[in-house]
Amino acid sequence: MNQALLSIVVLLSFQSFAAESTPAKISDFNYYTITNIETTKLPAEASNLSLEKMETEDALLRPALQDGSLEDEIVSINKIINIGKVVWSIVEAGKPVLNLQTNVASALPKGISGWSDLSHWAEPVSSSFAVSAKNTFGIEVVSFKYRIVYVYGGSYNGKGHYIGYASLEPSDIQVAWGFNLDAQAFIQNVFNAGSDKDPVGALQLMMQYKISSPMAIIQQSQSYYMNGKGAFKSLD
Repeated sequence: MNQALLSIVVLLSFQSFAAESTPAKISDFNYYTITNIETTKLPAEASNLSLEKMETEDALLRPALQDGSLEDEIVSINKIINIGKVVWSIVEAGKPVLNLQTNVASALPKGISGWSDLSHWAEPVSSSFAVSAKNTFGIEVVSFKYRIVYVYGGSYNGKGHYIGYASLEPSDIQVAWGFNLDAQAFIQNVFNAGSDKDPVGALQLMMQYKISSPMAIIQQSQSYYMNGKGAFKSLD
């Protein structure tokens, strides 16, 4: 986190109780004050998702059809849409939120009803990250690990490269006494990163989290880009 912003948060919190400070309260202040936050990329690991498993759950990943609107719609391979979620919770009050069947986004051609309308999908891949927050004493008070899982490469009648499945899920959460963690995932943008004749579905996914204690509230976010040809990178 920007050290200047952290310093402002700490200063405002300290001024609010400085008039009645005691050694014990100063110790509490140091414990509850976060002075360092780092996000690191973890070593690659195998995804627990498979195309075979996705096929058995396809009905859960498809949106509900209303009056056959999607069934009758003409497929536009160069118009990329997300038929999944736009925002979902990852952590609530320090507890993981796991709903891997529905907390899913996509970058697919307009007019299709699900990822399985396409073919030539690559096997799911994942990238893992860890957020570590430490207080004034250097104690790690929040440890939050999460993974981004996505399936890319699908084509429609041999054309285009799309994302059929993209999700951000918690893998490990440790929150010290007196602290709280909440986190959400947002789809910031879904677009065609290719051309009209050779479309490439792409999306930007943002993970936003809030760490709170009796002394302060800190919010940060991290954005990621991925596309239908397998490209993946952190944007911040």
